[in-house]
Amino acid sequence: MTEKSEIRVKFEIGEIKFEAEGSADLVERERSIFNNTLLPAAIDAIVRTRSVARSAQYIEAQDSQQPAILITPNTAALPEQAVVNPAADFSRMSLASFVKSKGADAHYDFIICAVYFNEKRNGISPFSSATLKDLYSEAKKPLPNNLSMSLRELVKKGLIMEDVSAKGTTPKMYVLTLEEEESIKNMHPSYASLRS
Repeated sequence: MTEKSEIRVKFEIGEIKFEAEGSADLVERERSIFNNTLLPAAIDAIVRTRSVARSAQYIEAQDSQQPAILITPNTAALPEQAVVNPAADFSRMSLASFVKSKGADAHYDFIICAVYFNEKRNGISPFSSATLKDLYSEAKKPLPNNLSMSLRELVKKGLIMEDVSAKGTTPKMYVLTLEEEESIKNMHPSYASLRS
């Protein structure tokens, strides 16, 4: 009769900590769940909270006798400043200009902004890799080498999810998560660069 040896794993990535103890299989399963689910969400949460702190701006006073004024954005007022006007006429806006206005230069940011734009302009919520190919073409952007891998990464990050009403269809259909839709409404160029 052999005893199962227990192992203990502990690591830190900045402010994020992981610790597991038990059999090798249990520890590996916990580590996998942490890396694939919790770590991306934790990183996203840190980026989001730090982006608010970093967006504080200093304005120098014209008169040297007056002290500099620190302007810290009110987080409750922040969405009102950046929200896309719900009555905006998307039919009179190009995909390229919308993406540019959001500062979505990064690959994943472009995908989610393009999908959001397509949903608002054409009223089409579910999308597939074929939809994305059309959107890349419309924006005159080069198509990435592996679009399917990009979609899997976006699902892992919780930015998109499989469309439950089209489960089992080919090609797979996806929709933006509600959280990501709100994030896109509030996205502006400096916020997009912090998400990358």
